[in-house]
Amino acid sequence: MAWAQTAVLALLLACARAAAPLGPVAGYIFPLSNLQLGLRHCNYVCSATPKEPGVQDFGWVIVPALSGAPDPAVSFQSVNYPTYYLTIADQATGAVGIAENPDKYDASWTLATPLYKPLSNLSYSIRSASTGAFAGKYITASNQNKAPCGYAPPSGDALLTDGSAAAASTWNLGTGPSNGTSVIVDVGTVINPAVNRKFMGCHHDYGFAQAPRGFTSNLIYGSSFEKGTFSVPSWTNYQSPGAHGGSGIGADTAFSSKPSMNVHVDSGSTDEVGVINRGLGGSGFALEGGKDYSVELYAYGDEDSTMFVELYDRTSGKSLARQTFPVAAQGPAWGSNWNNYSVTLTPSDSTTCEAIAWGSDPSIDCGGDEGDAYLCPRCGGEFRIGVVGKGSVNIGFVNLQPGSWGLLARKDGSYTRTLKSGADLLTTMGVSIIRSGGTVSQSMRWTDWRGPVWNRPSQQQFWGDSLLSGWGPFEVIDMCNALGIEPIITLAYDSNDVLDWANLVEYCWGDAETTSWGQRRAADGHPDVYNITVFELGNEQYNPHFLEQVAAMEKRAKAVGAPELHYMFPDNGGLNAADAAKAMAMGLPITRIMPDIHVGAGGAVQEAAGLFANPPVPGFDQSAINCETNAGTHDLQRALDEATDLITWFTYDTAVTNRLYARTASFCTGSGSQFDSWNQGIAFFLQNMTWFQPPGYVHQMITSTWAEKSVQATFASPDTIPLAAQLTADGKSLVIRAVNHEAVSQPLSVSLTGASLSGGSFTIWTLSGQSPATDNSPDSPTRIAPVKTTGTIAQAGKLQVTLPKYSFTILVASLQ
Repeated sequence: MAWAQTAVLALLLACARAAAPLGPVAGYIFPLSNLQLGLRHCNYVCSATPKEPGVQDFGWVIVPALSGAPDPAVSFQSVNYPTYYLTIADQATGAVGIAENPDKYDASWTLATPLYKPLSNLSYSIRSASTGAFAGKYITASNQNKAPCGYAPPSGDALLTDGSAAAASTWNLGTGPSNGTSVIVDVGTVINPAVNRKFMGCHHDYGFAQAPRGFTSNLIYGSSFEKGTFSVPSWTNYQSPGAHGGSGIGADTAFSSKPSMNVHVDSGSTDEVGVINRGLGGSGFALEGGKDYSVELYAYGDEDSTMFVELYDRTSGKSLARQTFPVAAQGPAWGSNWNNYSVTLTPSDSTTCEAIAWGSDPSIDCGGDEGDAYLCPRCGGEFRIGVVGKGSVNIGFVNLQPGSWGLLARKDGSYTRTLKSGADLLTTMGVSIIRSGGTVSQSMRWTDWRGPVWNRPSQQQFWGDSLLSGWGPFEVIDMCNALGIEPIITLAYDSNDVLDWANLVEYCWGDAETTSWGQRRAADGHPDVYNITVFELGNEQYNPHFLEQVAAMEKRAKAVGAPELHYMFPDNGGLNAADAAKAMAMGLPITRIMPDIHVGAGGAVQEAAGLFANPPVPGFDQSAINCETNAGTHDLQRALDEATDLITWFTYDTAVTNRLYARTASFCTGSGSQFDSWNQGIAFFLQNMTWFQPPGYVHQMITSTWAEKSVQATFASPDTIPLAAQLTADGKSLVIRAVNHEAVSQPLSVSLTGASLSGGSFTIWTLSGQSPATDNSPDSPTRIAPVKTTGTIAQAGKLQVTLPKYSFTILVASLQ
């Protein structure tokens, strides 16, 4: 059904006082915790479920309170059951429903001040006016699903609670405008003169299965022949026809305290025995013809042997590049000398990739089918290594990576262990800061991650599906330093003691010649400092050693001349009162202590506002940071939620945002195969491609239209939308960012005071789709992508556009 235009509260209450319903003026009533849900009844019990245009169960009429109480008390009448009213349906659980002839107090409600930052002037927390056990409780969109109609998540039962879930206990009245939204932008009133670019960060958790594969340059899966985590082996045996010999783990011959791979040929001079690696899950490599790849390996022979390394196309059955080299006898296994070998291979042709049905190839493990954004790839490239002719070698470690053409370069011209393709994604999205870590960090001791990859005991450590010894905190810092991105690392608070944390500061910042840990950093191959100033001491837990650890880090930072450091406390609520008072007494840098606020798709600004308004002890002027936004999705809805939350960060009271250090969207990237349980990468990768998901495009759109000054925007219509008005640093361009969460298009009119528009046209960038559940698949990577158009400035000097349904739109106009 087509709802009438929503009226302002004054008009609603005026009509209520006249005891005359205003028709279905409220339309949808939706919680601010999920703007795609609406309050609806089913079998006389209410739930918050995804909106369904035309379904009258979602319709409500605001009428005078049945209790007869004055403003702001109201009652809600069902549109399709007009003799039924919203009421308390279950006095035991506080479930909300509809009833005919309900108790007049149980069916009366107060439109209270919103507990969460309002979306519009029609945002309220709906408080019960009951005189019973639920008096003063708030209608909340819960995570519970016990209502009789049995809706599945993200739906939830409507329950009366104390309102502690603020966003879920705040509701907006109305579907969106029928006549449009009008806004007046006062260019002369700046509400934030310097929006923090660190709000445009992302979160990288190397514990989530294959996330590191989008960045690490090593293509081999199982470089140290460690046990893999897939149903297929990391390495498979290979023998030329008629060859005698074999391969297998040489448990009695260790390399860097790990078993090695023994390969031996017992027959003729041209016979070959080796092992084959096809990368992640056996899905193969996308090799690029004519471009060099470097091979680094450690091996020894207990007899003179000839080794080979080869790039091979299993699709065509063709060798693409091959090198042989001698390995001299190095003595018995118990006294062997391992030697390093470096070889360059340049494939003659490229290999192709194809999508195959999940489970159709027993040699490939692609995990589970998680929708069309994911596929099971089969690429032709494989790596072979072994012995040709009679001989025997043990192989301890193998690394295969692109040449310099595929690597991220440092500013001095040397190369990192980072894939250029992954780094380019970050640059295009405008990522300014990366927090690296998460649940996996609760088991990470930083000293395990320094030095040569093959020497790291972390090689044996995995969480989720895989944890790569070659991609740890220092590789992330190195990548960030090369890109000009600020790094944050999260480590275990308990596995790293007070001295460990102090030594970490010295390892990062100590002089390479005069400090002990600085010398070790240089010996590890990194004479330059690691430029990092933000550390998180634990993850999602109360760290009882935080104060002593921070004190030790501060002392060591001063000793080695490090810049000011910031310390993230790994709990949303921050330090308790006793520890806060102790921190002040110890003289710790309170303003550089930051609770790490973890949320869903948004809401951290409001949580931080609550923290700042209620410090644990007076004068505890801490900062805060938001380093996880666990939306659990990567679709268009996530993009709209991402844009809405960023608009809040850009426009919220600077008394709050000036104390917020950064925001990072979870996750920076995710694999287009090998799904790893948290489906929230804002960009995706496969062996042969990278692409943005809709929320990644939100970051790209904002980055390409960056405007650092936020100015006052006042709605001149009853209907409001998430919107930010901003000016570029030079003041020459006006940028409007607007989100339409609704299933209908929405006219928007923008007029100005304090300046005039220049020229006759303006630029429009729009990200939209037919369904909020739409995402981008490998075969349709730009299905949801920004579209650039041009608008004509109206005669009245206004910007007038129609915001498509489910859209994020940016307008850019020149100013006189």
